[in-house]
Amino acid sequence: MVLNHQGIAWLPEYSISEELHNKKVIILDKNELVIPIKGYIYRMNTRLNNAAERFWNNLQNIQFINEDILNKP
Repeated sequence: MVLNHQGIAWLPEYSISEELHNKKVIILDKNELVIPIKGYIYRMNTRLNNAAERFWNNLQNIQFINEDILNKP
């Protein structure tokens, strides 16, 4: 529907990166439309395979959105 100009959608940016690049969709800059999502990830204290270790290390380097950013005027 969004691509047919018939509405808005809440989609993760990574899933529409090509459409954003090609200007088929835009991100609305409206704080009231932001839906904060909390997620938790746990790891057992065991050695993981190489791919899983890299994934875990990458997760530790991600900068998550601070709630103060969402509340700016």
